[in-house]
Amino acid sequence: MKKVIGAVLAGTMVAGMAFADPKITLNFRVRPTLYDQTSVYATAKSDSATKQTSTLNFAGYGGDTDCFTIGISTDYAGVFLDTDYGTSTTGGNAWYSTSTATSDTTAKIDAYYGWLNFGALKLTAGKVDTRVSNKMTSGATNLNLTDKEGYKMGVWTNLAGAGTTTLNADKPSYVSKGSLGYDSDNLTALSSSKKTSLLGEYGIKDVGNGTLMLRAAIVDNNYKTDTSDTSGDYKYQYAGYAFNVGYKADAFDIEGVAKMPESDVFVGAAFAEIKAVKNLDAVLGFTFVNDSFDNKDYTTAYHTTKTSNYKHTEMAFDARATYAINDKAKVIGHFNYSMFKPDNATNAWSTSKTDAESGMYIVGDFSYIVNDLITGECSAGYYATDLDDNDKANRGENYFVINPAVMLTAGKGAFVSVGLRYQQAVNTGDVKDLSTAYYATKSEISIPMVFRVKM
Repeated sequence: MKKVIGAVLAGTMVAGMAFADPKITLNFRVRPTLYDQTSVYATAKSDSATKQTSTLNFAGYGGDTDCFTIGISTDYAGVFLDTDYGTSTTGGNAWYSTSTATSDTTAKIDAYYGWLNFGALKLTAGKVDTRVSNKMTSGATNLNLTDKEGYKMGVWTNLAGAGTTTLNADKPSYVSKGSLGYDSDNLTALSSSKKTSLLGEYGIKDVGNGTLMLRAAIVDNNYKTDTSDTSGDYKYQYAGYAFNVGYKADAFDIEGVAKMPESDVFVGAAFAEIKAVKNLDAVLGFTFVNDSFDNKDYTTAYHTTKTSNYKHTEMAFDARATYAINDKAKVIGHFNYSMFKPDNATNAWSTSKTDAESGMYIVGDFSYIVNDLITGECSAGYYATDLDDNDKANRGENYFVINPAVMLTAGKGAFVSVGLRYQQAVNTGDVKDLSTAYYATKSEISIPMVFRVKM
């Protein structure tokens, strides 16, 4: 009897698949660093740098990563599963190059959601990216800086803080927790983490020359936990709010985002993509965050204790562009300016400073398709993690990177890329004044590699 029931169920699933639209993809990557030599200031009060050399590090550039996705959809509903496997590392970190991640067998669910339609109304539930602006990370070889270090649009979290002696302690506490304004265009993400959400989307066509899109979501994030009632009548709210209004036309797209992920926190962002010029695609963005948490009698996901003092503002400007010179040559540029400012002197940075910490990066990339086998690319970027220099110290926080690469293509979605990366700090004059060990990167030269198959 059980075999009969099993056969019926299997037949039902096969029949259901026949009337649906199944899509299965596998994205496999291995990203080793074949050679790396980093010159670091490993000892305080010393002008001499120590060389650290490593070879054949399978997790050096980012580790092995698989992405297995399966989606099944009909005209009115669908489900999607995206499972990631492997280890990811930052590689070539701004000023702290001692990461020791190794290749492993860790697996996680990156996205898992279902959706259904009621005419123009679409409802989606689960873990899903809701990013709508073009990030312009479409580099040719997977070794370009706009892919690796261009980051998501919004507030850049790689900022050095003021008033401390070692840079691995220089990040403000809330920066290390993840900026509230990071990836601000993504309704369902906060502090670098994608949340389970319930999202509604409604499209209105033929508004002028384009389509008006309205989105609203509730996002799982512990909006507020009130533990002040001595009678035990506690109040909990386990989700915050997010809203998006977008307008899409042939010549431009505009997006407005408002997120209230928890009590006393507001994230606002606006992005415009301009497509009116032939072969040129450009995006401009602005992000603003106000965290007004003031030690009330409740906690949130971000303010895990009543006495947490992360009250601050954040701001960021983004500008990105892609220009197709011809069918073979393409140029990409990224610019970001970001700022964190505590609202009082007793703040999460454990310093008495109330002035803002600011940073900037500017990245350029040029690629050229030589033929069906060979593609060449060269990226260059300048990263100022301590642009304001309000601590008046030069500790290697600002640096530039040059990264040429070549890709050998076996066929669509299958290639091997090898690059040569050089990083150089531009402000290391005060390293010798430190009273503790430092490990600041002076320079780095490495040979990263990407082996990728996408089917």
